[in-house]
Amino acid sequence: MKRFVVLLLLIAAPAGLSGSPLGAFVDRIDLSGSLRIRMWNITGKTYVPEKMPSLTNYRNINYLDLFFRNRINLSVIPEIEVRSVFDIDSIFGKGSSSLSTGAANFIPRDVYAVFRPFDGSELMIGLEPFSLPGGYILARDATGIQYRHYFSKGQASIYAAYIRAFDNANDTFGQGSDMPYYLWDNVCYIGTRFSIGSIVTGDAYYVYENDLHTENDINLDSVNFRYDPVSRSFVYDAIDIIAGPGGDGRKSSLHWIGLHIRAVTGNWFVRLGGIFNFGVMRNRIHLYTYRRSVVRAGLMEFEAGYDRRNIIVSVIAEGATGDPNRRNAGISFQDIKGSHDFSLIAVDSTGGLALRGSGESQWYGLYGCGLNFKYALFDSLIIQMKLLHFGTTKTLYWRGSGTTWFGDEVDLSAEFSFRNILSVFLTAGGFLPQRAYNALDDMSNTYRGVFPAHIARSVLRDLDNHASRSMIFEIMLGVKVAYD
Repeated sequence: MKRFVVLLLLIAAPAGLSGSPLGAFVDRIDLSGSLRIRMWNITGKTYVPEKMPSLTNYRNINYLDLFFRNRINLSVIPEIEVRSVFDIDSIFGKGSSSLSTGAANFIPRDVYAVFRPFDGSELMIGLEPFSLPGGYILARDATGIQYRHYFSKGQASIYAAYIRAFDNANDTFGQGSDMPYYLWDNVCYIGTRFSIGSIVTGDAYYVYENDLHTENDINLDSVNFRYDPVSRSFVYDAIDIIAGPGGDGRKSSLHWIGLHIRAVTGNWFVRLGGIFNFGVMRNRIHLYTYRRSVVRAGLMEFEAGYDRRNIIVSVIAEGATGDPNRRNAGISFQDIKGSHDFSLIAVDSTGGLALRGSGESQWYGLYGCGLNFKYALFDSLIIQMKLLHFGTTKTLYWRGSGTTWFGDEVDLSAEFSFRNILSVFLTAGGFLPQRAYNALDDMSNTYRGVFPAHIARSVLRDLDNHASRSMIFEIMLGVKVAYD
């Protein structure tokens, strides 16, 4: 593979490089990447909104996920480097209830330059990955500029960035998506990574997002009329018919202040963090009407445990304020593009059912806690198990009773590696939904549009709609080959 890509680069290289020695040119190219193939199988009868049919039972739903990532780094001189990333990915489903079907997509993910004007500095410009600790706030590829400066032999650093963002851009942790559409978001952040002695390390940052109205749906509700002071007349924003639907349909001015700390002493460790989110959102509900929300929200994370050589045992907990039924509520914690994995089903950004997936604000109105166990055998076989409980931060009502019990989950994963090149992995998860899951609006509105409105509101309102507390099982088997 490496020789093949190098040959393509040589063919496409500018004529000005013809005078350079072939060996010297090849030495300046660094190639790496991976090919991952996964097969998912999903069983159960519980309805999963926006994933599975609501009025029919489903069994043995499966699909094949293919993802091929390639990185090409060209070192022009020691102080200048050009990096690019392109992906080939596809999801092939089976049956009328499969998650997706389609051909492979070629996606140019990143193209950017890295400048090192002096020792300890790094300036990156172009279409590049931007991320913050944990992926709670920002984890995606976008056009912009970011700077990092390292101190104390890399133990501490400061970083800052300005981003002209994509609204539906992909995260930066190896997940595939369609080509992102460029929309009108501006994001700025500044932060520092620090250490206190040999025990404490941490990250602190501030993020600001100016999210202009980003709705490309071709209908009357999406036409954004506004007054233009230059022409002294009312105009409407252009609609990109070729791009098709996109955007999140809101205007916002949001701020985040985050602090994450990890302390290690001997074999014991503790990790905790918090993010305060505030600002203003305006969500279009009609042609001229916006719903204005003042945002005051927060997210917390915690882990404490014991790490001795090949065994890790810890207690974990995460959650965020919010209304479980309203992502845009003022008390709901807002992500720009979260890509954090806490479990395999309830909160997950790796695929499958993903009740709260890798989209925006996956923790709002939800918390999770439990036990985490990880065991490594000869550094080649890693086994991990999680026992988790999930609840809602707001009481929901179902069949006349209030509840916050969202569900429980057990996850098991195993990965075998051979020479750090080939890995075979298996994950299996089971989620048992409880009354708060059944009480979600997505569940209670299942029959809307199927039966007359008065029957849906009265007779069918409190039916469980295939959320009869039957367990959702998800099994995934995959293989990954890495090259460098």
